[in-house]
Amino acid sequence: MDHSVQTDGQVLKNQAKTIKMRKKWTPEEDTNLIELIKIHGLKWTKIANYMKGRNGQQCAGRWNNVLDPKILKGSWTSEEDEKLEKLIKKYGSKWSIIAQNMGNRSSLQCRDRWNLLLNKKNNESKRDWTSEEDKKLLELVKEHGNNWKKITKETESRTWTPEEDTNLIELIKLHGPRWTTIAKHMKSRNVSQCFRRWNFVLDPKIFKGSWTPEEDEKLRKLMEKYGSKWSIIAQNMGNRSSLQCRSRWNSLQNKKNNVSKKDWTPEEDTNLIELVKLHGPRWTTIAKHMKSRNVSQCIRRWKYTLDPKILKGSWTPEEDEKLRKLIKKYGSKWSIIAQNMGNRSLLQCWHHWKHLLNKKNEWTPEEDKKLSELVKEYGNNWKKISENMNERSINDCWKKYHMHLNSNIRKGKWTPSEDKMLKDLVEKFGTRWDKIADCMKNRNYIQCHHRWNNTFNSINKPWTLKEDQMLINLVKVYGLNWKEISENIDDRTSYQCCVRWSECLDPKIIKGRWSLKEDKQLDNLVRKFGTKFAKISKLMDGRTRSQCANRWGRIKKFKNESFVEFSDIFSDDENPFEDESSQQTIEIDYDSDPTIIDLSN
Repeated sequence: MDHSVQTDGQVLKNQAKTIKMRKKWTPEEDTNLIELIKIHGLKWTKIANYMKGRNGQQCAGRWNNVLDPKILKGSWTSEEDEKLEKLIKKYGSKWSIIAQNMGNRSSLQCRDRWNLLLNKKNNESKRDWTSEEDKKLLELVKEHGNNWKKITKETESRTWTPEEDTNLIELIKLHGPRWTTIAKHMKSRNVSQCFRRWNFVLDPKIFKGSWTPEEDEKLRKLMEKYGSKWSIIAQNMGNRSSLQCRSRWNSLQNKKNNVSKKDWTPEEDTNLIELVKLHGPRWTTIAKHMKSRNVSQCIRRWKYTLDPKILKGSWTPEEDEKLRKLIKKYGSKWSIIAQNMGNRSLLQCWHHWKHLLNKKNEWTPEEDKKLSELVKEYGNNWKKISENMNERSINDCWKKYHMHLNSNIRKGKWTPSEDKMLKDLVEKFGTRWDKIADCMKNRNYIQCHHRWNNTFNSINKPWTLKEDQMLINLVKVYGLNWKEISENIDDRTSYQCCVRWSECLDPKIIKGRWSLKEDKQLDNLVRKFGTKFAKISKLMDGRTRSQCANRWGRIKKFKNESFVEFSDIFSDDENPFEDESSQQTIEIDYDSDPTIIDLSN
């Protein structure tokens, strides 16, 4: 064994070299280190002088974590795991102190064991995707295409449970914003997820209400100054999160750019095809030439409709069978299914399965029994359950169980405590009835939905003259921004405001009799679009969806099954379908009514 002493310069040189390139320890080095410890004890600086290419820290680490005969090399016992967990709760990540208290385990062993236990816990606690999450992912793929980075950001935090939120709040009270420490206690949540959940949702400093014009102006100025540095912008905004700032800015930009949400016209389709030929899939460049269409709209239109690779014809029996096999193999991974189908888009596969192949017939007693047994075996793993139910979708299984087979569901009157809980959950989750039902436990999603709409919601409450007047005036101020409008009318949703305006109060609505020309036009449109009256009403100038639906219902009574022409039924001056009492609405002078509240000041 070479005991020649190196100079200080040589030691430093060797240490620097070692730090740059850490090679594995050889058996000769291990033997040398053991012999040196017998001679010099645990004097690591002195030992390193004789080790050639090893510094004091490396020698100490090798001895304490590998060579020390006191270290137990066998498997960890359940008692050791329990002791390790208690020590980590007490000392955090101070591994040297933990190792001392463990007795015969090194700090490296303790750290590795803890990481292994954490990974095991994380894997066990990872939840299966819910049907709601599958739907959200599908919508994101439609919107962002294969931009998985963007999709991942929006799906990173799968729906947080009330228990997780409570746990996170308590941990922040205990540890402050020490996200690494917090994430260790959050099981299947990582540092980024905990950080985002707090800063974007749970932090009480965040203001959740509508943006004021002053805030919009401040946001514009900060954007000019800092660009897209959202964290800095959020700090300067005060009580808005970076996510809120970014979302608001995108909303303002869409409004400014007048991004269209209408159906694509033949001219737009032709333009898009030519631009793809010219620029290829450079969607940002293409969107600049598309005027009122943004990047995601162009991507979706091309990939799901215009791409010549997509087969537009009817599905063959062979394709149906192939789709069945792929769904059995990949579940709801529609992008993979579409790739394997070859010439069918993701949207086509999803739509065809949902509307044509997915079984709609009644459940048999055998299926009911099998479903109950699978729920006992797999719990809420609906994906696994669906795979064992022979072409019953995840959604089918979930609905059937919660609507008919779950013995925990109560059928009687709602208690005051249940009503209070329902109100709290609606405030938290909105109208996500599946999520609300999961929290209610003893009520299914249909019961929750009916209880809310029939007892608490104002959806069935008639509109008052005062509300109508306020809605008219708010439309003058905000245009057709229903979200903004609904926030200024108590107990009315954006949907209610939209329906009330478009069905009753819009001054463009024709309230008189239907002419023969209109009846003929309605007949032609129903032949073309079926009973899609929302679409039909857009093409019937001045007639609403409900007017068209009601009118068609009356016409059908007088028409036989062979579609007799109108000219054969009645003359121009006599229309048997006319109902003078139909379409009665509130008449309001939109310009001169002195009772209309002026909100423009």
